[in-house]
Amino acid sequence: MEIREATIKDFDGILNIKLEAKEEEREFNQFLKPVRDVKEHYEKYLRNDLNSEWRAVFVAEDNCKIIGLVVGKIYRTLKISGYERSGYISNVYIKKEFRGKGIACKLVEEVIKWFKQKGATNITLEIYKNNKAAINLYQKFGFLEHCITLKKKIDN
Repeated sequence: MEIREATIKDFDGILNIKLEAKEEEREFNQFLKPVRDVKEHYEKYLRNDLNSEWRAVFVAEDNCKIIGLVVGKIYRTLKISGYERSGYISNVYIKKEFRGKGIACKLVEEVIKWFKQKGATNITLEIYKNNKAAINLYQKFGFLEHCITLKKKIDN
């Protein structure tokens, strides 16, 4: 198993696993549209992730097949926050048959190294409150609960 930074050549393999992840994410988020209805948006987001100096996609490969990924993004924060650059972790996903083997930890370690190289001084992320596996993963790295986001759908 190898962890490496992805390139545009990995687009199709990453897109497939990202779509799989988003379909699974619908279990946690009733507001997400079915993947088949918004696939072109995910394609656009992925192209941005792969082509930006301030974004990186790291993949886990097993026998030349992508089995997991993490997306990291650097953004400038408000001056009042006390940080100039922050990292944001999104889209950590491991194919079901490869979970429980420490792959997510290795991907998170890699994206944290990338954040440090880019000068980020803190990292944020969002997870669903009932995604216990993700909460446990990030707590191992010292992440603490910071905010609660509330959401309500408004009927027109």
